Amino acid sequence: MDSQLPSPFASASHCSAHPDVPALAMCVRCQTLLCGACRRLDGTCRSHCATCLPAATELADVGTRFVANLVDSFWVGGAVIAGLVVDFILNHETLAEERAWFPWWMLLATVVAVGVQLAVMHRTGQSIGKRLLRIRVMRMDGSPVSLARLVFVRNLPFFVVNQLCGGILGLVDALCIFGEQRRCLHDLFADTQVVVVPPPTPPSV
Repeated sequence: MDSQLPSPFASASHCSAHPDVPALAMCVRCQTLLCGACRRLDGTCRSHCATCLPAATELADVGTRFVANLVDSFWVGGAVIAGLVVDFILNHETLAEERAWFPWWMLLATVVAVGVQLAVMHRTGQSIGKRLLRIRVMRMDGSPVSLARLVFVRNLPFFVVNQLCGGILGLVDALCIFGEQRRCLHDLFADTQVVVVPPPTPPSV
């Protein structure tokens, strides 16, 4: 059930914690009226107050996150390999003669794969792997994560630094997930968590 307040009543209702601020939503668990600053979202973007959110949020387990990451790696890696194979087939004579060449098809396949991944993340807040495994990245306060934060704070810096330090950072990053909060190092840095997306609630008859 959507916890957004019906528009005719929104202007007449005010936040329970901030009486001077109009309420935008209602907590689906305790029915507390919430303004934008008090509203927290669960894995399906339903509204909760800060007190009720922890009980409504289920952290994704290590195995599910690993499989989702594996799917994402195969998505991009498979595109790179496919492009390289096409390049080899089309340019095998050039390669045999040791002439200068550039793997244009591999580059194109990589750009398309990454572009599709970014488009899905922008639309749903989930990578392809996370969408298939029904998990989602969210801020610690329950708010959605912007695409800019996902790319430029959570993922890209750690990828670059990990390449420069020979993979050591990746190992440390992965080991952090075994903590009580199940948050990798990049989650701690980006103020994010990975939660389970509950199954959709069947419509009431």
